[in-house]
Amino acid sequence: MKNHPFHQNDQQERDEIVEIVQKIIDSLPDHQREVIQMRDIDGLDYDEIAEIIGRDIPYTRVLLSRARKTVKEKIEKIYAYEAKQQ
Repeated sequence: MKNHPFHQNDQQERDEIVEIVQKIIDSLPDHQREVIQMRDIDGLDYDEIAEIIGRDIPYTRVLLSRARKTVKEKIEKIYAYEAKQQ
């Protein structure tokens, strides 16, 4: 099953999505990129992140929320553009 074309296409698509998301994260302002990295990739909790960045937890949550919103909006923009092209 590993070499089945359907599964290969799925994996290719997942790889492309991961690459797109990583490029979007890389394009975020440093403070947003660092927070999204610490929380969503490294799995740190809000207390740990707040301590590392020297801010309180509510600020940390807002910063992460804004970073995630930016990533989501950019992904939606890419897929809306691709849908128009088809």
